[in-house]
Amino acid sequence: MKGSITYEEDRKAYCVWWYVPSKNRSIPLRKYYGIKLYSKELAEKLLALIQGTFEKSQRGECVFRIENFQKGSSVDVIELFRSWLETKRKLKPGGLSAYQSHFATYIKPFFESHQIALHEITLDVLNKLKRSVEDAGKSAKTVKNVMDTMRSFMTYAWRNGNIVAVPPFPLKSEYGLGRKSIPTIPREVQFEIIGMIPEEHRPIFYWMALHPGRRPGEAMALFKEDFNRFKNSFTISRTISDRKLVEFPKNNEHHEAVCHESFEPFIEDLLETDGPFMFRNEKSKREGKRYGDSALNRLWREACRKYGVQISLYNGLKHSTLDYYYNDLEVPLTDLMDLTGHKNLDCIKHYARMKPRRQRSLLALEKNAAHLKLIKGGGKSSTSPKHHQSEKEVSNLSI
Repeated sequence: MKGSITYEEDRKAYCVWWYVPSKNRSIPLRKYYGIKLYSKELAEKLLALIQGTFEKSQRGECVFRIENFQKGSSVDVIELFRSWLETKRKLKPGGLSAYQSHFATYIKPFFESHQIALHEITLDVLNKLKRSVEDAGKSAKTVKNVMDTMRSFMTYAWRNGNIVAVPPFPLKSEYGLGRKSIPTIPREVQFEIIGMIPEEHRPIFYWMALHPGRRPGEAMALFKEDFNRFKNSFTISRTISDRKLVEFPKNNEHHEAVCHESFEPFIEDLLETDGPFMFRNEKSKREGKRYGDSALNRLWREACRKYGVQISLYNGLKHSTLDYYYNDLEVPLTDLMDLTGHKNLDCIKHYARMKPRRQRSLLALEKNAAHLKLIKGGGKSSTSPKHHQSEKEVSNLSI
C-alpha cells in the first residue's frame, strides 16, 4: 500500500510520505493532529490512519482527501469552517454576522486549543464545545444558537464529502431552554402608548400595531411602491438586517398584507412625502431618511416611560398584537398563520399562546349545559324521577 516513513535530520522529526497520482509525486505529512512527528510510533499512527481512510474510500464509505492530513487538526476544522462561511455570503447580513460571531468567539478558540480532527468530532466533543460556551456565562439560548451553527457546518462537511455522517448533537432538552412567557400588553394600552409618541412619528407604530405579525425591520424597509391601490394592500418584500436594507423579508418569501381600514387615513399623506420609503424620519441620516432601529426603540421607550410601563418594542407591538388576535378575537392559529405570513404553525405558536381570558371564554361554552345543574343540586337531577338504576339498565345505556 502507498506510504512510507522517513526521518528528517534537519527537522529532528519523522515524516510520512504519501503518493498522489494527480500530482505524480509523493507529498510530505509532518504532523499528527497538529503534533510534530517526534517519534516513529506517532508517524506510524498517522500512516495507519491515512491508509485506513483510503481503504474506506475504496469501499465507498467516504471521500479520501489527502489535504485533510496535510494540516493540523485544529486548522483542518477551522479552514473548512472558513470555506463554509464563504458559501453563506448570500445570507441576510444579520444571519451571516451571527455565524461569523459564533465562529470567532467560541468555535475557533475551541478547536485551536483542542487537537481534534474533523472526522474525530463526536457527541462527546460537541458536549465539550457546549460546556465551553456555558462556562463563558452565556445564556441557554446563546449556547443553543452556537451549537446550531456547528450543526449547520457539520452538515456542510458531510455534503462536501469530508465526513461519512453528521455526528449526533446534544438533545434540545439538555440546553435548559424553558418555554418562557412572552410579555404582552392589552390592545388599548398599545394605542395609548402610541398616542404619547410625537404625532409625526406615530404612523409607523400604528402600522405595526394594526397589521398582525409585522416586524420593525419590515416597517422601516417598506417602500411606497409596495402599496397597491387597487388591492388596498402592502407587499412585504424586504427588511432591515444588521442595519442593512435587504430585498427579502425574514422568511425569504414575499407576503401580501391587506391594509387595515383604520390605517387608510394615513396613506395619502405618506405617499406625498419625498423619497422612496413609506415612513420617513426627517431627522434620520440614513438613506432616503428611513427610520433606524435606534430611533424606533428610543421613541417607544420614551412613550412607555411616560405611560408607566416597561416593555420592548417587539413585545409591545408584534407579540401583543398576535396575543390580541388569538386570545381576544379568538382567531384560529391556521388563519393567524396565513394572516401574518408565517411558514408553519410552530412559528406562530411561539407567540400566540392561550391566556386565561381565552380559557375562560372556552370553558364558558358549556355554561348553559343541563348537566352542570347537577353541581348546584348536589349531584342529583331534579328533572329525573329515577335517581338509581339497576345494573342491567345501566349496561343498556348508550355511551
